[in-house]
Amino acid sequence: MRSDLSTTELVERANGVSIHTILQDFFNLGVPESGEGRSYKTRCPFAFEHGDGGISRSYRVYTSTNSSYCFDMHGSLAPVRLVAVRYDLGYRVSAMRILSKYNLLRPRPWWERYADLVKERETRTTDIGSPAFLVEALNSAMREHPMYVQRAYDDDVLAFVEKALEELEVLMAGHVSPDEVRAWYRRVREQTLSLLSEEAS
Repeated sequence: MRSDLSTTELVERANGVSIHTILQDFFNLGVPESGEGRSYKTRCPFAFEHGDGGISRSYRVYTSTNSSYCFDMHGSLAPVRLVAVRYDLGYRVSAMRILSKYNLLRPRPWWERYADLVKERETRTTDIGSPAFLVEALNSAMREHPMYVQRAYDDDVLAFVEKALEELEVLMAGHVSPDEVRAWYRRVREQTLSLLSEEAS
């Protein structure tokens, strides 16, 4: 087992393992792969920690960025963090656990690394990043609102946020600019905070 790699290098390598593989092998949770810019909505792998047992299906898996987000309570869950939370381990140990399981601790030959770089460059459509981070930013803004506790799970708020996330998926599926995504975020953030201030309908 290699220990000469830094924690950052180990985590980056482990986070490259398919999140679908991690969910299947470590949680027995089969999640279908979604298209570019889209997500799959399901129960959180840690649904037992949720107040409703995960019935609300507030967990989204993003195939295109190999990431996931629990909108209800856990936030961003990349492969290493999923394993870290599952087994109550540090990131380095979790990364090594993943890499060891899939025999990925051996040094990779240069031609494999080069092929990965070429493939990543050819398939890259945007520098915007993971939609999970946009969802996290929106959720953080909501949590700071004084009416969050009273209003966050009201039907009108949930319906609005769900519609906004669907818009984001459609937006990210196209070849959009960072400015377009920022405009979406500013608009949705303003409308969501305004909705939280209103009385439940």
